Amino acid sequence: MMDIIFELAQELNFTVPQNLTISSCENGYQVSRRGECCSIACSNKVQLAKALVELKRHSGDFTAEGACRLDNMGIMFDCSRNGVLKVDVVKKLIRMSALMGYNMVLLYIEDTYTIENRPYFGYLRGRYSEDELREIDAYAARFDMQAVPCMQTLAHMNAAKKWADLGDMFDINDILLCDDEKTYAFIDDMFAAMRRCFKTDLINIGMDEAFMLGLGQYLKKHGYTDRFTILTRHLNRVCQIAEKYHYKPMMWSDMFFRICNDGNYHGPNPVPQEIIDQVPENVSLAYWNYRTLETEVYDHVLGEHKRFDREVWMVNTAWKCIGMVPHNYYTFRTVDALMPAMEKHGIKNFFTTCWGDNGADCSVFSALPSICYIALRHYGVDDQQTFADVFLALTDMRLEDYLLIDTPNMMGTTELRIECPSKYFLYNDLFSGFLDARVHEDYASSLAQRAKALAAYDGGRFPQIFRTATALCRVLELKVDLGIQTRQAYQQKDTAKLRQLALKVYPELVGRVEELHRAFYEQWHMENKGQGFEVMDVRLGGLIQRIKTCIWKLQNHLESGAPIEELEDTILPFKCGDREDQHLTYYNWANFVTVNTL
Repeated sequence: MMDIIFELAQELNFTVPQNLTISSCENGYQVSRRGECCSIACSNKVQLAKALVELKRHSGDFTAEGACRLDNMGIMFDCSRNGVLKVDVVKKLIRMSALMGYNMVLLYIEDTYTIENRPYFGYLRGRYSEDELREIDAYAARFDMQAVPCMQTLAHMNAAKKWADLGDMFDINDILLCDDEKTYAFIDDMFAAMRRCFKTDLINIGMDEAFMLGLGQYLKKHGYTDRFTILTRHLNRVCQIAEKYHYKPMMWSDMFFRICNDGNYHGPNPVPQEIIDQVPENVSLAYWNYRTLETEVYDHVLGEHKRFDREVWMVNTAWKCIGMVPHNYYTFRTVDALMPAMEKHGIKNFFTTCWGDNGADCSVFSALPSICYIALRHYGVDDQQTFADVFLALTDMRLEDYLLIDTPNMMGTTELRIECPSKYFLYNDLFSGFLDARVHEDYASSLAQRAKALAAYDGGRFPQIFRTATALCRVLELKVDLGIQTRQAYQQKDTAKLRQLALKVYPELVGRVEELHRAFYEQWHMENKGQGFEVMDVRLGGLIQRIKTCIWKLQNHLESGAPIEELEDTILPFKCGDREDQHLTYYNWANFVTVNTL
């Protein structure tokens, strides 16, 4: 036990009191200090970790106790969006999760694990070896935490599709071909690989967002078939395979609701009872909702889930999937909204996701405020001061300082909503920037202030995150309205302005993007395996080269008078997003780096 205590204390940057006694209790933890004597009673090692945090954050004599309101509280790390977390980093996350009170860690691994008889599965993607996964599983068990694999058995298999030995198993897009024996042999191999690596009986089998199910090769082979029929038949086969390997499967639930609501997870139409009756008894349903701020929506959909008479999991997200910086503030609000609905429906199983959509360009540690807040809410804590105190004890960093990394995404509005201007303005083209129409006149000065505030903070125990955020703001400060300045000067034939931009501003921007690349390189390689970073080289390297091309074109125009065709165009009002042009979650690089086809 003492080795676990010292390992946790080292992560916590805390000296274990010499006169510390440990005992057991039935549930949660109880901790106290009286003079030089400290005592902890705990029901498991996770609760021991929680008690250590309380010891650190209290000075003088005190008594505290706590318990999680859930049976299972987990955190899922995405290792399939190019960034495959290093094993040592996963171990650090396990320790930090234990200190926050999580009893489960989930690894989302679409094709980033090894299937011994399928060498192209996860090829060149930084996939985990079986030894690495067993090492992670054993390490989690040291802290009485369950390590759970999350794989895919229906859709989201686009990375695997490109290889000849796997490609003929696909229906359409990233969806596997249902009712085909080769597919089920492949899925059997997946389960066999997971069983060799993980001791848990729980496994997430995916099944989400298969929007085009049955409309590709399946349609050619079988003719049109009702999608509910395909889904439930496939689910039963997958669950039979899971049972063969003594797994209890959990699936994302959205396709049941989408099929009967024109693709809407939260539509008004209930899932027909005859479909519910076809759902295997050994599967649990995971209701994922990442955006909603209205408790009524969670209430309604959780009520519909209860109709299945299966175990239900609630899943939210720690918002780190929209660029290089997170949106912790939005996470806080979604958690506040879902908690009353969970309590009303007696939901005792929960995990939060740390997605890395579109390249894993945001550090998982940037979401620590979200992860901490979520855990505290499920331990019954809802006051901001306790949140700040616990976060300080966990990280030795003030919460308000840490949340500076959110600010690059909070431009132009006081309304809380998910937007990612820090990403779409980073790649918005300088000559053909259709997103220029969204630039407000105070953006550049606002970003300068954010860069200054971030640079003034040393980043504490996570300096790499703050170096990246600072470098990002320095790029955006110069770049956000540079396309507007350039077009105006060109169309007004202001050669003095164009010369100043070409000789000073654009070259300075190249240097700042190179600084961002170096900072992000260090951040990435501290956390992830090397595979996948080539994507960021393409993106940031492409941005640098595009800036240089713009310089050449400006210089050529100044020397010869040759027109710059892109600057002859007029930028029209931006018409994507919602009707009021107020909401833009534009985080897919390919959608905004150019209006042309990549």
